[in-house]
Amino acid sequence: MNKFAFGKNWQRYLKIHNPKRLEVAKKSITDFMGIENLKGKLFLDVGCGSGYFSLAAVQLGADVISFDVDPDCIKCCQFFKEKAGNPDNWQGH
Repeated sequence: MNKFAFGKNWQRYLKIHNPKRLEVAKKSITDFMGIENLKGKLFLDVGCGSGYFSLAAVQLGADVISFDVDPDCIKCCQFFKEKAGNPDNWQGH
């Protein structure tokens, strides 16, 4: 069975990362949940893809666990985790 290479696709996305896109992701989370921040919350990012929403959740104050089955997605998520300074409240697998 062939599957789409999501991780390879997400690696191209890393090149267009910018603060405005991150603010949109954060607003998406807070609007969806109807809250201002994620302090005291656990954010489980199943199929984390690029890791962008994990990064947004960390910046909103959540404890984050990110994982994916695609090794290239994991690399993308690790990129954002490292960019954020490898925060203690972010576990990636």
